[in-house]
Amino acid sequence: MSQPSLLVSVRCVDEVAAAIEGGAEIIDVKEPSHGSLGMALPETLAACSVAVPE
Repeated sequence: MSQPSLLVSVRCVDEVAAAIEGGAEIIDVKEPSHGSLGMALPETLAACSVAVPE
């Protein structure tokens, strides 16, 4: 059986580096003020995708 991956939810690009340093393998970008599963703004999603190393 494979080992589970660590998923970390972030709200902004500033939180991405900390999530990666903490061992996150999956980054989930959301905006809780838009609801519990609220979608982040498109510009936030774009900034976060650039901040994640390939």
